[in-house]
Amino acid sequence: MNWRLGIVGMLGAWSVMAASWAVEPPKFETAAGDFREGVPMWHIQGMAVGEDAVYMCEGKALFKFDLATGRRLKAVKVPLHSGDICLSDGKIYCAVAYGVSAGEHKATEHGRIMVYDTDLNFLAEKRYPTLFDGITALDGVLYVGVGTMDRTPHRGCRILRADQKTLEQIDIVEIDPGFEIEYGVQDMATDGRQIFLSFYAWKSRHAMAVCTKDLKVVSAQPFWMGHGFDFLPRRFDQPGCRVVAKLECFRADAKAPPTNPHGLDIRSRFVYHTWDGRDLKLLPAKK
Repeated sequence: MNWRLGIVGMLGAWSVMAASWAVEPPKFETAAGDFREGVPMWHIQGMAVGEDAVYMCEGKALFKFDLATGRRLKAVKVPLHSGDICLSDGKIYCAVAYGVSAGEHKATEHGRIMVYDTDLNFLAEKRYPTLFDGITALDGVLYVGVGTMDRTPHRGCRILRADQKTLEQIDIVEIDPGFEIEYGVQDMATDGRQIFLSFYAWKSRHAMAVCTKDLKVVSAQPFWMGHGFDFLPRRFDQPGCRVVAKLECFRADAKAPPTNPHGLDIRSRFVYHTWDGRDLKLLPAKK
């Protein structure tokens, strides 16, 4: 097929899709300098979307943004290395990979579940003798990825389940996502029915596993969402589909050197996918 005709055809299909949106998703994008309190690195650790706000964790700071405009509303310092977050029942739950609080100078290698209100005020924490990353909540249960620093490609990972109110452990479940991963779970989300797990999986065709709430793997998806992802509020649903916001990071200064992004200022924006109950599909941005 002629490549020009192919591109024209794709653009035509995208324009039809954009025109048929039931409700256009917000064009969410942050500004230069918004993450100045965080770790100067090329990596948002996780994010969560509320009805009107977006919450992000960047290693040692939590941030709150306006969903409609992308305007930064608040930032607070949190223990390093704070990872993925989720929003449930009006609270932010954060999976801390390991604790390095103010006055501490090296990692304790003790993970934490930390709880904040939606104005980023600290409420509670529970410490565990293991690394954590990846977190979501469904039906009163927290699902937390039990971390590992093993970069050797492997198939298994462990998920801790905890009572959402008390933060006490219920059990730990071992699962096989169906493909080789590195480390443990990076980010999690839920559509209210199933659990979505995003991994580092550089040598695999897949990077996400979809599980039942009993952590039975039902499918593998090809999209990596390691800076954070979440389902948009139901008012943004498309016909027969939920909309997933994937967080994408990029250099705030386009003239910055292309090598070693650590230490550079970053910005972030949403890239959208649809979920029809079986497959994640990229939803092109409306121009």
